[in-house]
Order: sequence, then structure tokens, then C-alpha cells
Amino acid sequence: MAVVAGSAMGTQLMLSTPAPAWAAEHDGWCTYAELCVFEHENRAGGRHDYYNEDDSYDNDYLYYFWGSSPVISGTPVNDMTSSLSNGDDRCKAVLREHSHGGGLGLIIPYDTSGSGYVVNDLVPYGMNDFFSSHRWQDCF
Repeated sequence: MAVVAGSAMGTQLMLSTPAPAWAAEHDGWCTYAELCVFEHENRAGGRHDYYNEDDSYDNDYLYYFWGSSPVISGTPVNDMTSSLSNGDDRCKAVLREHSHGGGLGLIIPYDTSGSGYVVNDLVPYGMNDFFSSHRWQDCF
């Protein structure tokens, strides 16, 4: 499982701890305490926001901005992530290659600055258009 922390990468295996439910997820707005995945590098194109864990991106769709509001599309999230942000200030996000937490993973640290921990390009990690699920871990 790859770990992104500044410019360091390593291997780590951890248990998952779910975040509490929040009704505002899956609305296209990337807000505090959410993991946001983006279709293109530099957080461009379609997006999807998650507060809870999601074992399968198969039934999730990208939101695109139409005017000043996000509008859901028919474009699936599964295997479409090119950049992301973890806005949670108490949990690491673990994105996984396959549904139900299988395959290779990428750990995105939690953020304490209030602006979200951002990975603007997943190509250098060999994980562009790669992810199908995510979980939270090391929550405090």
C-alpha cells in the first residue's frame, strides 16, 4: 500500500475506521472532512465527494459545474480519478484499486491546515484512473 506524505512514499498496512455519516456527501461540493476525487489532474473536470467510506464506486457518478452549481452526470467515478483531496482533519483516506478494498492502495494523509491534503496528479504514482473504492483509517 503506497503512502503519500509530502514527497515520501512507503509501505504501510493499517486497519480501517469509518467516519460518521454526513448527509451532504454525494452532492458535488467538496467541503470540510470529505474526500474528493477528480476526473483530471489539478482537480479539474468532473468530481465526486465522499464523507463516508465507499466499498464500490460502480454506482457513483461525476458532478460537473453548470453555472455555479454541480450537476450529476452519467459518467461513472470508477477508474476515473486523476487527482484528489482529503479535507478530513482526523482521518487518512485509503483509496483502493478494486471494489471492497482489494488490490493496491494509496494512503492520503489527513489535513490539519484547513485547506485539504491535495494530490494534483496521480500519474507519477502509476495510479491514474485506477481507484474503485476507499476507506478511512487512523482516525482520532
